[in-house]
Amino acid sequence: MSSSTNFSAVTIIGAGPGGAAAALQLAKHNIACTIIDKAVFPRDKICGDGLTPKVATLLTRINPDLFKRFATSSIQTPIKSLRLVAPNNKDVYIPITEKEDGFSGSYASKRLDFDNFLVEEVKKNPLINLVEGVGIEKFEQINSGYKIGNKNGSFQLSTSLLLVADGAHSHFARHVAGINVEPENHAAAIRIYYKNIKPINDNESLEIIYLKELPLGYFWIFPLPDGYYNVGLGMRSTEVSKYKVNLKKEIQNLIANHPLLKDRFKDAIAMDKPSGFGLPLGGKTRPVSGANYMLIGDAACMIDPFTGEGVGNAIHAGMMAADQAKNCIETNDFSAQFLKAYDKRIHRVLGKDFIMSKRAQESLKYPAIFNLCFGLLKRNKSFKEIVTLALNGGDFNSLLKSPKFYLKLVKDSF
Repeated sequence: MSSSTNFSAVTIIGAGPGGAAAALQLAKHNIACTIIDKAVFPRDKICGDGLTPKVATLLTRINPDLFKRFATSSIQTPIKSLRLVAPNNKDVYIPITEKEDGFSGSYASKRLDFDNFLVEEVKKNPLINLVEGVGIEKFEQINSGYKIGNKNGSFQLSTSLLLVADGAHSHFARHVAGINVEPENHAAAIRIYYKNIKPINDNESLEIIYLKELPLGYFWIFPLPDGYYNVGLGMRSTEVSKYKVNLKKEIQNLIANHPLLKDRFKDAIAMDKPSGFGLPLGGKTRPVSGANYMLIGDAACMIDPFTGEGVGNAIHAGMMAADQAKNCIETNDFSAQFLKAYDKRIHRVLGKDFIMSKRAQESLKYPAIFNLCFGLLKRNKSFKEIVTLALNGGDFNSLLKSPKFYLKLVKDSF
């Protein structure tokens, strides 16, 4: 699409899941926008490639046909359960609830494919002007909003409202919005694509393995289409520094020697070299907006501290930012004060979950306690029920408010 437009009322930086969701939600509101990305799609994005039930729910909310096109495509593997393994090597399976339309609630899909799928949906929409291959590095605040441009000045655009969704290394988030990510709110991770891993549970489970060798971290194995597996490990940056962990060496060591892994990887073939990436974690209340801008996804530190899930949070934030953009346009108010409504909604919808996940992450410091919690999850039906509801995006808060639930929880413990 054309990049010659020199004004756009709403401009999105970054065409990943958060930015694409924002653009599609704006189009639902009949609002035109320009979305700019430094890459030309399809492009790889280093990630775990797991898509939680939140993603399926949100894609359906944007457009049921959009979700069905993805769910019937060849770029995804349906997931029926989450396999969690405690530091004592005991596991538990949490079922993924099937959607009412018969489709799975969770999937695994290479970000190369999933992100391109969303970009292709963006390209179909006449209200969205997509600009690829342009990196925005210049941001000048003007009376009417921002004037933005690339490094050599060959691309310039003025806008009333910026939706910033350009990832963990966002220039705007760090240098304009002043978002600093502390080591205790950041994780480092390694990803390798494999084939020929010995399967478990018919390749229908996302596996998250909490190993005592990985303080404040975990190992994962996610099945993908065409016999691929996304394999990786992540640790909070404080622990990487404290224990001087070389993640590339550690993942190879675990695969070769850990009793849970070595037999499964005996005939495995690595399809690429280890790739590292950073994860800015939620769990700290931060401003995610200001005069004429909102931050979305990784740029706003919206990765779950316990699971590492970020795609669903980015999509949700993109949709909420688009809703707030609609309010800004209708009132002609792009002020920092008016945009605080976005911060409040983000904190209400995502913030409390981040805080709970941060506490769960901290529990990994105490493997014995973590093992006890897993044991409770395995044998206590009520506890498993609430975890299953939480994973599947159900209304578990109503359970927590019910005295009968706590009586059942105690009863199931004996």
